[in-house]
Amino acid sequence: MHPAVFFVFNLTFIAFAQSFLLAMFSFIPAYVIFLSSQLQPGIATFDYQYFGVEFALILSELISDAQQWRMSHIQLPTTTPSPRYCLLAPHS
Repeated sequence: MHPAVFFVFNLTFIAFAQSFLLAMFSFIPAYVIFLSSQLQPGIATFDYQYFGVEFALILSELISDAQQWRMSHIQLPTTTPSPRYCLLAPHS
């Protein structure tokens, strides 16, 4: 794909779709919480459980992102792969 075409595709479709998905991930739960607060104004046990699950998910995302960042910055030794495990090498 030509770089100019990819730039236009990225600017028009990918950026819009990503923004739309991020908005839906934040607006829909916020709207559900807003509606439930109209029915029951106080904080219930389920609210604490929901917070705990969401906090655990965010914490696991933080840990996995840090692990991935550290792994991407490790200098691994460069070795040639064994022909036995290489899919493109001719087998003897």
